[in-house]
Amino acid sequence: MTTLPKCRLTVVADRGAAVNKCAARKRLQRPTAAAEQAAAVGRLRVAGKERAGGRVAFVYDVKVRKEHQRHGHATLAFRALEAEAGAMGLSGIELHVVGQNRVAQAFYAKLGYQPTNITMYKPVGPPAA
Repeated sequence: MTTLPKCRLTVVADRGAAVNKCAARKRLQRPTAAAEQAAAVGRLRVAGKERAGGRVAFVYDVKVRKEHQRHGHATLAFRALEAEAGAMGLSGIELHVVGQNRVAQAFYAKLGYQPTNITMYKPVGPPAA
């Protein structure tokens, strides 16, 4: 079974590549930590998760600095994650999107993600007297 440690993919704009920070994978040559931090435009944090009898990468944090949004960096990071997950023999990638975040839903749909469940909520007040 493949283990996916908690890791992050940092998108570095001037290199045009996602830098994998997983201890298990070191295929890309990385700049120093300080240089990478200065050049980073965002991050994508993932961890391994069991799902339907297999292992998937679960995305638990996505951030792109405001001044770098809408320049393709998140797409680049997700494409790098897809390649990494495939190379590790994982069966897919899973993430959670807040129901009101239509922009994120559209972004993930464009990348090929599909809804798998819906959590519903109904507020209730105190019982009537």
